[in-house]
Amino acid sequence: MRAGSPGTKTAGQWVSAGETEEAEEVEKTEEAEETEESAGRVVDAAMSEVLKLD
Repeated sequence: MRAGSPGTKTAGQWVSAGETEEAEEVEKTEEAEETEESAGRVVDAAMSEVLKLD
C-alpha cells in the first residue's frame, strides 16, 4: 500500500484497510473451521478403527 492511499486496490476497486483486515479475519476463521472439521473426521475414523479391535 502506498503512503497516503486510502487502502489497497483489489480487482479494480479501492478497499479500506479495515475491510481488508476483516476479510483476512473471515478467511482465517473459515480455514480454522475446515481444519477442525478435517480433524474431527480423522478422530472419527480412528475411533472406528479402535472399536473394530474390540
